[in-house]
Amino acid sequence: MISMQPSADTHATVPNSVPVFVGTVLCFEPFWSYVRWNFDEILPSVYHLDYVMRTFLLAAIFLTSPARNIVLARLPSPVGFGTKTVAAIYMFAIACFIFFFIEKVLFAFIGDTAYFHWPVYPSTTLKLFDLTAGLLLVAVTEELVFRKFAFLAFDRYSVSPGRTLLYSSLIFAAIHWETGWVNSITAFLFGWLAMTVYMSTRRLWPCILVHYLINLMIFRNIPVSS
Repeated sequence: MISMQPSADTHATVPNSVPVFVGTVLCFEPFWSYVRWNFDEILPSVYHLDYVMRTFLLAAIFLTSPARNIVLARLPSPVGFGTKTVAAIYMFAIACFIFFFIEKVLFAFIGDTAYFHWPVYPSTTLKLFDLTAGLLLVAVTEELVFRKFAFLAFDRYSVSPGRTLLYSSLIFAAIHWETGWVNSITAFLFGWLAMTVYMSTRRLWPCILVHYLINLMIFRNIPVSS
């Protein structure tokens, strides 16, 4: 059985991640939504604005010594590469069930309560860019913040694995509030799944890979403006 308990030398490996986690969450919400709602006309599309915001966040992380040290810290992993690969495969299968079955069932009962929908792509070039670099940027930033930073921040206060799963998933769901109740619920479920994989493997790449693939399967259906 894979343990989700933090290793004894976690605190010695990385600096205090609490202020980094709190700061980056505040960058996502409400600041993220405020900029998107009030400054959506300063760039050609909301997609461009999202790229700029996430690139700014990554730049701030790597230019800030404590945050950079957390990102670059390689926590001891209790499992080998093969186990991580199997975890990624299982994670992808469960994530597909969440987003392509459970989500449809929830929509049938709850309906669409979203305040924000991603618009059609203004060009084929932008769609191709978004489905590659854009969605990878989304996966990297969100997994860094809501998995690695969150895990280390809660571990700093000796929060139990169960509560870490719950709290991090609730926060991840909360930052998706604009997209409605259904997406917030599926974001909670995915957040729980991703944090379980991260806590079990201490590696982000399975979470980033699955996060990217799920978004790719969703965003590829958004049409290009005619």
